[in-house]
Amino acid sequence: MISRSTSSTNQEGTTLPQVQGNIEFRNVYFSYLSRPEIPILSGFFLTVPTRKTVALVGRNGSGKSSVIPLMERFYDPTLGEVLLDGENIKKLKVEWLRSQIGLVTQEPALLSLSIQENIAYGRSATFDQIEEAAKTAHAHGFISSLKKGYETQVGRAGLTLTDEHKIKISIARAVLSNPSILLLDEVTGGLDFEAEKAVQEALDVLMLGRSTIIIARRLCLIKNADYIAVMEEGHLVEMGTHDELLNLDGHTPFNKLLNHASIFELQSHQARQTSTPDSLSRLISLPGRPMNSCLSFCFTEYITYPCIHTI
Repeated sequence: MISRSTSSTNQEGTTLPQVQGNIEFRNVYFSYLSRPEIPILSGFFLTVPTRKTVALVGRNGSGKSSVIPLMERFYDPTLGEVLLDGENIKKLKVEWLRSQIGLVTQEPALLSLSIQENIAYGRSATFDQIEEAAKTAHAHGFISSLKKGYETQVGRAGLTLTDEHKIKISIARAVLSNPSILLLDEVTGGLDFEAEKAVQEALDVLMLGRSTIIIARRLCLIKNADYIAVMEEGHLVEMGTHDELLNLDGHTPFNKLLNHASIFELQSHQARQTSTPDSLSRLISLPGRPMNSCLSFCFTEYITYPCIHTI
C-alpha cells in the first residue's frame, strides 16, 4: 500500500469493537475521477460471508480489480455502499480499516531495508514472531540460506529477489499482521508451476479463518473457494460454488468464460511450439514441452475444469 494515492482521508471515524468479517457491496457504482464517463462498476452487489472465500473472475475490463481499492478505501463508490459487519466503511477510521486488511499481490512493494524489517513493516514484533511468520509463508528456507539471513538488505539498494521470494515475504508480512480480511490480487499470475504451488500452499494457510476476496485470472486457483462470483461489464452476473456453476445447463457466463479461456490458452500454447501437435492428448503428453502448468494440471480424460487465464 506504499505510495498509493487515496481519495479517502477520513481519520476521524469510528472503529468496530470486534471484526466478524462480513463484507457487502450494495448497489455500488464507481468510475475513476480521471474518467468519469467510463463506468467501472454498475449496480454491483456482492456478499462475502464471515470467514469465507469468494473468488472474483471475469474478462479484462469486467471491473473485478476495482473491488480491492474500494475495500481499502483508496477510492469511494460514486453511488452505493461498502459495508463491513453492517457498517458503511465510509464511517470507519481509514487507518483502522486498513489495519484489519491484509493485501497480497503478484508485485509486492519491498522497502530498501532488511528482510526482517520488510516483514515487520513498521510493526513492533520480536524476531521469533517474524521468523514464525516467515515459516508459515514458506519463506524461512530461502531466507536462512542467505549469508546474512533476515538481516539481508533488499529493495533498490540491496539484493534482488525473485518474484516468488518477494511474494513469500509479502505473505509473511500478512501473517504477522493477523488481519481479519484478506485481499489476494492475482498473486501467482507470473509464477511457474513449482513456485506457484509453494506460494499457493502458503496462501491456503493464510486464508484459514479469514474473510477472503480473490481476484483471479488463473481459474484453477479458485476451484476451492467457497463461492465463485462471475463479473461482466461492472456487475455480478453469476455466483455459486464451483460445482454449482459447472453443473448449470446451457451457455452460462461461467461456462462461456471457461470455453473462451480454453480456446485462448490452447491457441497461445500451440503458437509457442515449433510444430503443432496432432491431438489434444499428444499436446498434453509432449515430452519436454509442457503446457501452461495451470492448464495441464487440471486436465483429466476430458476437459472438466480448464485452469487457465480468463484473459
